[in-house]
Amino acid sequence: MESFDVLISVIVTTYNRPKALDLVLMGLSKQTDHNYEVVVADDGSGFETRKIIEKWKSRSPLRLIHAWQNDDGFRLNQSRNNGIKKSSGEYIVVLDGDCIPRRNFVAQHRKLMERGWAVAGNRCLLSPDLTNKVEEGEEDLLGWHMIDYLKARLTGEINRLSTLFVFPPDWSFRYKNPYNWKIFRGCNMAFFREDAYRVNGFDESFHGWGLDDSDFAVRMINSGVRIKSGRFSTGVFHLYHREGSLVKDSFNSSRFSKVIKDRLVNPLKGLAGKD
Repeated sequence: MESFDVLISVIVTTYNRPKALDLVLMGLSKQTDHNYEVVVADDGSGFETRKIIEKWKSRSPLRLIHAWQNDDGFRLNQSRNNGIKKSSGEYIVVLDGDCIPRRNFVAQHRKLMERGWAVAGNRCLLSPDLTNKVEEGEEDLLGWHMIDYLKARLTGEINRLSTLFVFPPDWSFRYKNPYNWKIFRGCNMAFFREDAYRVNGFDESFHGWGLDDSDFAVRMINSGVRIKSGRFSTGVFHLYHREGSLVKDSFNSSRFSKVIKDRLVNPLKGLAGKD
């Protein structure tokens, strides 16, 4: 595989969850790969989030950018697009603001870079109790040993151990389902900047939670990009939160069905024309 020494932009999406964001930025500050920047794509958070960002700007060599927009309801895709616009990297990794990366997160995403492909990262889910302990500083998840993770798996505090293991970037399993948009989740995904612009970014016409990342994945596939698995390579620790309800027959569902049926590439409202 070709190797890439390009700037990576890690776009961290957040909304009023400063403790989680603090942990994510801590993880990003400890990366083994240093050729990256962090853009916090903020959907209108308050002062506490701004304090966390300023703290990391002052104490860390991270190149950290705060892309904030007014709090006008759930506008995750607009926030993602804002992050892309504010970023400078040729390669983009999108990470939820409650997903803690391990030290090799950026390095592993770099190893998986390949022209014509996007990467579907994966996650390890934490229980509500363990999430609370991590957020309160009672547990240092990134400082655990294997025995600690094993105990947590046996007690149900985490849902898998596969996040901890690393397999080769050219492993054939990664290419097994290149059209499987279902594995492409907004919590941990990566793609080339030019590919994102080819499909005009995320569709800002989507309302509320649900199918916003799937729409992006399908339009990427329709444009010629294929999806490969980042399992056993790019896993993150996903702090617990209640998932929103996906309303059937909603605008999102109708629009998504049309994107699949008509093999659409462009969104109703995307990156084009944004400052």
